[in-house]
Amino acid sequence: MFREEKRGNLKIFERPRPEKSYSLGADVAEGLATGDSSTAFIIDTEMNHVASYCGKIHPDLFGEMLCRLGDWYNSALLTVEINNHGILTLDRIKRRNYPNVFTRTVEEIRGEEIQKRIGWQTTAKTKMKMLDEFVAQYRDGELKINDVDLLKEMAGLVVEDGGDVVLNGKDRIVAACLAIQGLPQVVRSGEFKAFTPSQKRQKDLLNLSTEERAKRLSVNKEYNSFE
Repeated sequence: MFREEKRGNLKIFERPRPEKSYSLGADVAEGLATGDSSTAFIIDTEMNHVASYCGKIHPDLFGEMLCRLGDWYNSALLTVEINNHGILTLDRIKRRNYPNVFTRTVEEIRGEEIQKRIGWQTTAKTKMKMLDEFVAQYRDGELKINDVDLLKEMAGLVVEDGGDVVLNGKDRIVAACLAIQGLPQVVRSGEFKAFTPSQKRQKDLLNLSTEERAKRLSVNKEYNSFE
């Protein structure tokens, strides 16, 4: 399904284990040679980071790749941001009849009907919610991150005077946030084990230099996009 390369876009830190369930978050970019990259972040229900993707890929093909990654990781829950080009990605996922996709509750304007729709919608309110939970889980040692490039993005987060957080160019962070937001639905599905975060605390890697961080993280093979 994936072929190994020295400088691939897909990083595998732990292969799928049959007894585990997984949550995959995905941030979709336009797919042009310039601009942002499409990213994916996969964790198990104990918040162990098992895989990452970052690359230039058309939103439609990104949807296909997410389905293949999700299939490999035991039908992982896919939480895809629908803003902008994410609609194309979700259309591909729907055409593939992928069985496990994040849903959100939407109340119609008149308040007469509540519907379930697939995909994560980032608004001013939901952005701060997902960022706050991401920061808290990492700070408290619940979330174990294995990607140095993600740690670099985290170190460069900027909070504006009004309290807003700039996420332009922080595609890996967005994908990680979405994977965490998907975890409650992995639990509620009933087919998965209960989510019991580890109580261990790890030293904050952001306080270390990039070189020190790299030494603490295992050397992982990188893979290119799917075949």
